[in-house]
Amino acid sequence: MGTERDPITPTGKDFVSIRGTGYVKPAFDEAYTFRIEVNDGARLWVDGDFVIDGYETVGEAGETYAVYDASTSGH
Repeated sequence: MGTERDPITPTGKDFVSIRGTGYVKPAFDEAYTFRIEVNDGARLWVDGDFVIDGYETVGEAGETYAVYDASTSGH
């Protein structure tokens, strides 16, 4: 009988986080929507503005993930 390997870490996937920084170069001068799909909390800043604060969110029973959307304004 083999053991199932966890695809994220050897110790489990309940305590995994990611932090990233980068740039998005828009092709057009219009509003853009960012979407985050997570099974726990998330925060997102765009151009220094705090646009999604779902960090302390707890999902409803039976939900597999939460969806957060935030739109920028066109310049």
